[in-house]
Amino acid sequence: MSVINNYVPDDVYVQNHSEYGGGVPVWRHQPSWRMVGGFLSSTFVKGELLHAASPVEYNAQTHVAKILKCFKVTAVEVSGTNTIISMANKFTTPLLYKGMNVMVAPSAIDGTGKGVLVGDVDVATANTYKITVATADIDAVAVGSFIVEAEGAGSGKAMYAQPNTLLANDLVIGDSNTVSIIRKEPASLYRNSMPDLPDVVLNNITKENPLIEFEYLPEA
Repeated sequence: MSVINNYVPDDVYVQNHSEYGGGVPVWRHQPSWRMVGGFLSSTFVKGELLHAASPVEYNAQTHVAKILKCFKVTAVEVSGTNTIISMANKFTTPLLYKGMNVMVAPSAIDGTGKGVLVGDVDVATANTYKITVATADIDAVAVGSFIVEAEGAGSGKAMYAQPNTLLANDLVIGDSNTVSIIRKEPASLYRNSMPDLPDVVLNNITKENPLIEFEYLPEA
């Protein structure tokens, strides 16, 4: 479990009140981190919680940060011309909702594929997101693969972001947001309690942060 820091300058009065809780740690040791300014332009809603160790693309020159939402596929069902995709919805899973563009995670970090606009999201089954898409509008989906946020709908679309680092702390989306990311220094975290993400994304992160060490939390 990471620390959420609230920075309230003088002469600012906040009336909103929210509580967030959880007892599953992500970092084995709290890593060294740096606070950076980054405009988050993804499909976030105010109050949305993004968990520590979420995958982040950070450009040090432009100071722009993007967070890639990733969802692990748990079931696939073909119904006529449509495909029904079920995805894990755990404590650390980001929100999935109508209006997002998603795609099957490509095999290369800069790969492309078919992006599709998400319609209604079925959450009737516990711990599961379920969406229905036209089979022709998305690449082949298999259990164990990943659905990720896409840059748009249609053919030849890339992932919304190409993550190269991790979010240091839980981030609650407000009216304007900055991000804290881990430094390129030794860090140790629990692989099985961080948000799900495909190997193609994790490999790109560890390529730029080779001192990350992974362990597994026995209780998770």
